[in-house]
Amino acid sequence: MVLKSPMVSILVPDEFCQYNDFLPDGTKVFSYQCTKLTLFNKIHRKFLAFLSTRNPKSRIIIKSKPHELDQISVLYLPAWLVLLEHEHNSLLKQLPNLRWIYSQKTGIEHLPLTDLKDKNIQISNSGTLVSSWVAQTNVACILAHAKRIPTHICSEISLKKQAVFTNDISLATIAIIGTGNIGQNTAQLCQALGMNVIGFSRNPKSKTPNEFFNKILPCSELDNILPKVDYLILAIPLTDETRDSIGLKQFNQMKSSACLINFARPAIVNQKDLVNSIKTNNIAAVFTSTLLNTARFTRFKLALGGRIILTHHSEAHLVEKNKLAYKQFSKLLAEFITYGKIVQTGKVI
Repeated sequence: MVLKSPMVSILVPDEFCQYNDFLPDGTKVFSYQCTKLTLFNKIHRKFLAFLSTRNPKSRIIIKSKPHELDQISVLYLPAWLVLLEHEHNSLLKQLPNLRWIYSQKTGIEHLPLTDLKDKNIQISNSGTLVSSWVAQTNVACILAHAKRIPTHICSEISLKKQAVFTNDISLATIAIIGTGNIGQNTAQLCQALGMNVIGFSRNPKSKTPNEFFNKILPCSELDNILPKVDYLILAIPLTDETRDSIGLKQFNQMKSSACLINFARPAIVNQKDLVNSIKTNNIAAVFTSTLLNTARFTRFKLALGGRIILTHHSEAHLVEKNKLAYKQFSKLLAEFITYGKIVQTGKVI
C-alpha cells in the first residue's frame, strides 16, 4: 500500500531555485548561500582544515528561521560545494530531522558516511546522470589517441610536419575496470565501434549477462589480460582497496602502444609510476582529469609532448549540468514524497 507523505521541506542552494518548476507537488523550499570551495589535493585539504580550526565559522547561510529548520528533511549539495568536517557537523546539528541527502558529485567519499549511517540518513548521487557523459569522454580519448590528434596538434604548434600513422579502433581490445553505469555506458559505445570489450569486476558472478561486454572477468585475472589490451579504462570508486591499485606492475605488462584512460579518481593510479612509465615508454599515453600534485609533474608533462593529456574535469563543466541534475533530483524527490524514503533509484548507505 502506497502512503502519501505530508509536505516535504527541502534545502537547496540559491543558484538552483531558478529550477524549482521541476519540483513535484508537496514541496516546500528553503535555500542557502555558501562560499564556493575546491579542494585540489590532500595538502590543500589539510591546509583548509587547519584554517577552519582558526576560523570555525561555517560558510553556509541558511535563509530560514531557527524553528523552521526542524521541518527540513532533504538537503541538496551541489557539485562545487565541498564541506569541511566542522561544517558537516554544524549542518547535521541544525537539521535534526534530515532524512535524505542528494549529492551532485559522482562520489560520496567526501561525506561523513559513518555519521550519516548512524543517523539513518539516505544518500543519492548523480552517478547515473554523469555516467553517459564520462563514457562519451572515454571514447573521445580512444579516438583521439588512435587517430593521433594530440600528435597532430603538437606538430602544428611546433611547425614540424611529420607523417603520422593511425590505428583502426575496430581492431582494439578495451579493458574496463568497473562494470557499473560508467563501465556499461562506455562498453556500449565501444561495441558500437566494433571493439573487443572486456569488463573486470570484483564479483563477476553476481553480474547479469551484459550485451555490451564480450566477457566479464574477476579483477584477479587483470594481469593475464593486460598484455593484450590497447586501452585500459578505469571506472571504479576510490577506496582503500583501489588506491594505488594501478602501478608499475600493471604498466610493465602493458603494450608500449597501450593507453590509460582514467576519469575515475586520480589516486587509483600511482602517480609516480604513471609518469615514469610514460617517460620510459612502458605505455604510450594517458588521458586523465588531473594528476595529483600536478605542479610536481608539469615539466615532465611539457617534455612528453601530448602523451599526458589532462581534461581538467570536463564533465563537471558540461553545459546545463545543474539543470539536468536538478531534474534527476526532482524525480527522486517525487519518490521520497510518495514513500517517505528513496526506494530503488537512490544509493542508500
